[in-house]
Amino acid sequence: MTTTFQSREAVRDELVTLFTNNGSWQEVYGYAPDLNEIIGKTPVLMVRSRGTAQDMAGDETNPASYQFAITTWVLAYSEDGNWTSANAEDKIDELDKVVRQVIRNNAGGGSNADQYRFDPAQSEVRDVILQGGVPYMVESRLIYADLPRGAV
Repeated sequence: MTTTFQSREAVRDELVTLFTNNGSWQEVYGYAPDLNEIIGKTPVLMVRSRGTAQDMAGDETNPASYQFAITTWVLAYSEDGNWTSANAEDKIDELDKVVRQVIRNNAGGGSNADQYRFDPAQSEVRDVILQGGVPYMVESRLIYADLPRGAV
């Protein structure tokens, strides 16, 4: 089934809706918020645009796919000890599976893309310290949204 391409923003918004509807994150952003905004929230997911692959067709350059970074933020531990590094490690692993499941369950695309697929590179987990010394574990991976051929 051919769908109608609208824009990279429309595809990003659709991905945000898929992850929001899943309910596994306290907050899902379609942009990079001021990091002070996420302090104390866990888990948080960000969907960010990362580029467009082109398909040369005649005199026109049509977008062939969009690339997005899917990034999960999990509080690494709390000062009061109610949330530990072990909890954070378990949660980041659980959410890795959830991200993969959401993308695979919607691999056929949505109303703005024909297919969602993973970049073959592995995801990356790193530690980030936010203002005030608040520690987070952060995992990022890339996905592609393939567009209908000839979409303009």
